[in-house]
Amino acid sequence: MLRRCCKALAHETAHIFEIEHCIWYRCLMKGSNHVAESDARPLHLCPVDLHKLQWSIGFDMVERYQRLRQIRH
Repeated sequence: MLRRCCKALAHETAHIFEIEHCIWYRCLMKGSNHVAESDARPLHLCPVDLHKLQWSIGFDMVERYQRLRQIRH
């Protein structure tokens, strides 16, 4: 239930940044018509939608990946 809520919150937050439903890849922004489709969505953005988010809020993509890598180690 927590994962489902996190996906819904992240999906709707992305809409606030004017990111529409994804038609290119299987990603968080893929539209869904029922719970099974929503559950099948991953909790990450595809490269296309990640770039849209980067353009919208202006973060450094390299720095993002470096910080994510530090979390793993």
